[in-house]
Amino acid sequence: MGVEGGIAVRSRKRAVGLIVVLGLGLGSGLSACSVPLPPSSACGVASNSTLQALQAKLTVDGMLRNGRTVGPTSAGWTLVSAELHLKGDKKSVRGNILTWALAKGAPATGTDFLAVDSRARSDSTWPKAPFAVTAAGVITSRGCVDEVVGTVPCANQSGLAPTGLNTHSNNCGASTS
Repeated sequence: MGVEGGIAVRSRKRAVGLIVVLGLGLGSGLSACSVPLPPSSACGVASNSTLQALQAKLTVDGMLRNGRTVGPTSAGWTLVSAELHLKGDKKSVRGNILTWALAKGAPATGTDFLAVDSRARSDSTWPKAPFAVTAAGVITSRGCVDEVVGTVPCANQSGLAPTGLNTHSNNCGASTS
């Protein structure tokens, strides 16, 4: 009978078994800490006009890309999240995700956006939303963008090119087989 890490173990097989069990337990506990990605059916693609309207009030030198929408939520909000790509960064650099909200019935190209998260408030002049990122639908909206952050949008916005792909080629978002 030996002592492994302060635990009495009767055999090597039991020691290995104990390590495997502990490793699996820790691994599953850590995976519970990650944010689950939303089902793709929850994610709509934000229009270029929506992204341009949001971008008009950015206070940093950059552009929005990979915009996604979720909603309306049970409270009537449509959420728009997008990746902020700073000027001078390589196309494949992962930008920060910013989230805005629109009240039910407000046009997605208008002036009624509200900044939901701290980066949307600090990097734009849109007014603060009356709720936080913990409100229904916000994490889902951000997860929709997290799936594609760092990728280059195709010119038609219907697909995504893998990170670093030259979007001037003819295979943007299309199969190469």
